[in-house]
Amino acid sequence: MSSSIKKMALAVACIAILSALMSKPAVAADDAVVQADHALVQALEKGDKAAAEKLLDADFTWIDPDGVMWAKDDAFRAGLKPLVGSVLGRATQGLAAAAHHRDCRPRARL
Repeated sequence: MSSSIKKMALAVACIAILSALMSKPAVAADDAVVQADHALVQALEKGDKAAAEKLLDADFTWIDPDGVMWAKDDAFRAGLKPLVGSVLGRATQGLAAAAHHRDCRPRARL
């Protein structure tokens, strides 16, 4: 085989592999993290403190749209609700995304 045919075969194989990987959903709907996020959003929307307590860390804090940080108990007393809630019965995964973005901030250089 000539080198150009080998390169073409390699390119076709790479494209086939990438197509197969891209056709799969990024997160399965039955993934435990997705289910936990959905349950948390539902509990917060309904104001179900008992259900939310099972999913939240003891040190959980809430940052409202004005940038005010609330302790967990204070946030429940104030009746704060998620800005990004359920859409057509599916959680939008807003809380997980917010946590991800917070952890991905660039570090300051000293």
